[in-house]
Amino acid sequence: MNFQLCFEFVFEVTLPITGIVLELVNSKFARWVNVGCFVAAGCFWLTAAVWWRTDPFFGVLLIIALGLLTVGGLTEVIYRATRIESADTV
Repeated sequence: MNFQLCFEFVFEVTLPITGIVLELVNSKFARWVNVGCFVAAGCFWLTAAVWWRTDPFFGVLLIIALGLLTVGGLTEVIYRATRIESADTV
């Protein structure tokens, strides 16, 4: 396996599963993992799209990157909207 396949596997398979497990155990790091894995993968694909901008495959890379960044942003919005206020703020 080369670097790209390992990177894709970690950021697109392993980290989302880890985020789900962290959600199940109510870890405070679940939000970072669940948002961060999509943002990191999106940045990776965006970098690949810029690097290979003369390639006909550029548009596909760009769509994948923007899709992953959008999913990361929506995940953050959902976390903020569903945040439970603590008793300290009352």
